[in-house]
Amino acid sequence: MQECIVYGHVVQPASGSQHHCRFCIDDDFSGPSARERQIDKLQKQAARIESFLKQNGEAIGKGLDNANLPPVIDGAKENLERIGKGKDYFKGKVLTADSSYHSVTNIAKCSEEKIDAYIPDNKFRNRDKRFASRLGYRPRSKFSFADFKYDGDKDEYICPNGKHLKPLVKSGRHKGKLLRVYRCSENDCQRCDLRAKCLRYKDAKCRHLTYYADAKGKNISQAMVKKIQTQRGHKIYPQRIAIVEPVFANIRVHKRLDKFSLRGKIKVNIQWLLYCMVHNIEKIAKYGFA
Repeated sequence: MQECIVYGHVVQPASGSQHHCRFCIDDDFSGPSARERQIDKLQKQAARIESFLKQNGEAIGKGLDNANLPPVIDGAKENLERIGKGKDYFKGKVLTADSSYHSVTNIAKCSEEKIDAYIPDNKFRNRDKRFASRLGYRPRSKFSFADFKYDGDKDEYICPNGKHLKPLVKSGRHKGKLLRVYRCSENDCQRCDLRAKCLRYKDAKCRHLTYYADAKGKNISQAMVKKIQTQRGHKIYPQRIAIVEPVFANIRVHKRLDKFSLRGKIKVNIQWLLYCMVHNIEKIAKYGFA
């Protein structure tokens, strides 16, 4: 086996020969112009690796996933179009993601692409009686959003005691998203017999319902909550763990990528794509193409 030491670019192996490519990043920058050239080479290297594998992957660099699904879907669509798939390839396909992806941004993207998505919120296990025997299970002691019925004709919510919550702000904005707020009358809440089960704090004056809506003003987050609680949702979502978790196990345990050995998002992204490439090539070698 011949070894190639590569600085800042990818060497395509000649036919009939085996090459082991080592990617070495030179951190000795002589000045701003040299650093800019080095970063440009690294960006081109990452692009070549990604296009070579026809995959979509990125080291995000932040803990929240509430806006990470749209770029993943767009990147996967772009790569699928390169291999001859149509733009509506994802229409009707099933997508599962963990509760960290439950957001209006991610759910709206799936709805736009007509993807059959199943993304639970972070309280879904507390509503599922199947987890009652699990350690740490805490059943609901307060009324949740699902206990309030929506009256579409009057644009009001009705609480379990029959009182009405009227819209406080019809179209407000918070962090660039449409925010809907509904509030009950203080007099109704003060005299309510279910006050202890409804209000979170003892000194609270009245009950509020707040949610982020899509462009049409719909509560797509609550619609996803109800979708997860259906019989089909209970059947499909548990399959996620058998699809994605073995990938992390293979890369972290078998490939021993417990932590990144490089610094900077560009370098880390290159390293992550290389590991993804090895993982996918291994799957193709063992099981063939889908």
